[in-house]
Amino acid sequence: MEYIPTIGYLIVKRHHGNLKDAEDEIRELIDKDVLEIIDLQIKSLDISELKTVYEKLLDGYDISSDIDTFCNEYRSIAGEILKNRRKLVKLLKGEQFTGYYLITLTLYSILINSDKIDASSIDVSSEIEISSELVDMYMVEKGFHNNESTINKIRNGIYKEVTENIEKLDLDNKIYSISVPTGSGKTLTSLSFALKLKARLREEKRIKAKIIYSLPFLSIIDQNYDVFEGVFKTVEIANPSEDVLLKHHHLADIFYRTQDNEEFEGLKSLFLIEGWNSEIIVTTFVQFFHTIVSNKNRSLRKFHTIANSIVILDEVQSIPHKYWLLLKQVISGFAKYFNTYFIFVTATQPLIFDPEKGEIIELVKNKDKYFREFDRVKLKINLSSIGMNDFKEIIESEVKKNPEKDFLFVLNTIKSSLEVFKHLKNLELDNSDYYYLSTNIIPKERLNRIKKNQGEVGKKEKIIVSTQLIEAGVDIDVDIVYRDFATIDSINQVSGRCNRNSSKSYRGQVNIVVLKDERKEFHRYIYSSFLIDKTKEVLKESPSEIYEEDLLFLNNSYFRKVKDTSSEDESKELLSYINELKFKTLTSDFRLIEDKVGYEKK
Repeated sequence: MEYIPTIGYLIVKRHHGNLKDAEDEIRELIDKDVLEIIDLQIKSLDISELKTVYEKLLDGYDISSDIDTFCNEYRSIAGEILKNRRKLVKLLKGEQFTGYYLITLTLYSILINSDKIDASSIDVSSEIEISSELVDMYMVEKGFHNNESTINKIRNGIYKEVTENIEKLDLDNKIYSISVPTGSGKTLTSLSFALKLKARLREEKRIKAKIIYSLPFLSIIDQNYDVFEGVFKTVEIANPSEDVLLKHHHLADIFYRTQDNEEFEGLKSLFLIEGWNSEIIVTTFVQFFHTIVSNKNRSLRKFHTIANSIVILDEVQSIPHKYWLLLKQVISGFAKYFNTYFIFVTATQPLIFDPEKGEIIELVKNKDKYFREFDRVKLKINLSSIGMNDFKEIIESEVKKNPEKDFLFVLNTIKSSLEVFKHLKNLELDNSDYYYLSTNIIPKERLNRIKKNQGEVGKKEKIIVSTQLIEAGVDIDVDIVYRDFATIDSINQVSGRCNRNSSKSYRGQVNIVVLKDERKEFHRYIYSSFLIDKTKEVLKESPSEIYEEDLLFLNNSYFRKVKDTSSEDESKELLSYINELKFKTLTSDFRLIEDKVGYEKK
């Protein structure tokens, strides 16, 4: 590749800082001070030592003359890079090829990671083996296959369909989806599939793939990590170390232990955590996507680890539609050029990749059947706006009429959720426990409340008030849900908290209402008008009462409308920055998660 020397210059120049826009970096070669710094650096080289290093790296190739030529003619090489900058910029603009971006960041990541490891004197090598049948053994140990309940039959059917076909997969296909109803065991199914794919890649391609499991919400990352940890504790490793199973988000404990029982704390621990030096990493969308779209030294250090990995993107519907095209291009580049496998997991599959065009392979061929088999809930939609006082009267009457049932109230704003919680708490109903969840509660306390809620079966009835952080993946099961108006995917997700385990003799009830204050409807504080309008279009074409078997059709209809009518301008602009190696400009404009309730902000 003609421009590899230019890319090499960019990454070496910035390996102690953040990447800048390529054209600006090259233009700095005009500066005499920059050339004088290069002069000093070249003169400080131990040429004989340099030759020894390269002779070991390039065994059988005489590098001596090339090194001598470079050291004597580097100024002319710098001049060539500077002279060709316009040609390079024209090429990048014309080709719009994402590969240059991926190559640059991979080489940059390898360089800075190696540099930091060498400086730290920490050994990060690992030869840990994880059984491909780990989840299978866990399922047997827990007796899941012996449970004959309707929902467990469905879960077992999905698990079997996904995991038993691994040997038949064409490994040239690298982007997959698991699209099944909420509460149908996606977490364990996707982990088992990834472990079996990992084993096959090792056997057939000699690839030692790590598994990166990424989720959007802090409220479920700890929950799903606990599930994975429980799998290890039950059947393989009593207490999995961080080089086996790692949790990484900005509030995670700063502690790292290896299988050899070597323990690290403080900066050394943080160094190992941020390097993703583990077999399985459980992390957030923020950590993952702000690694693949970034110019930051600290974030990009782990960029190269995504190559040859298996990436599970759980609750992928949370990715903003304005970034679909951008992330599609970057993910496709990883799959095509770096042998990375992606598994999109959700009950509400967005059209980032279009299955009708063969862009993504569905692992659950009978997904329509599974959606039809579930009959856990009935949704009642009321699109007429009501004020908070009227709403409080309605729900007060409802909880008093149904003292034997568990309730979940999901509001769009923290202020409205607090108002509803205070009103219900003041009722002081007998035989009821009250729970409040939102991002103004610290994550550790939120997790404690969720766990306590899960353990209160058969005791007092639950009244839970939450913002939308409760929706995606949180394992809570109630009888009746009230949800302030939201997009179709959010409505679908919150329905998964109602009669989740199909344990009732009746359908759970999900009530969708449109709440407003004196200014406007609450959903307009949270969701874009475009997405709300597409939701209303879909719902106006539907009956006022919707059953669970209808949700797949509604979801597909919604995402098709979003795909067909949304603007791709923002993605296209960011893609132009990627393809033209405008690293600094790209990072200043890309924000995966906006300031919305329920998401990790850092």
